Amino acid sequence: MQVLVGQPFDIVKVRMQSQTKKLGTFDIVKEIYHNEGAMAFYKGTMSPLAGVAAIISVQFATNEIMKRFFITVNS
Repeated sequence: MQVLVGQPFDIVKVRMQSQTKKLGTFDIVKEIYHNEGAMAFYKGTMSPLAGVAAIISVQFATNEIMKRFFITVNS
């Protein structure tokens, strides 16, 4: 969910950083929507999804390993 919610904000941020003329946030949102459509806010979503999935997997595995470790140490 964090990637799906955050991706449109990231797209707008990158467009703001790379623009030559100074536009406001809402101007960029309108420009993207009118020129490219609503799905443009989710361009390039698959690579962040894969990265976050890998990070979350490592976090859950580490959490389980540490829980088992501390249960055996305290027993």
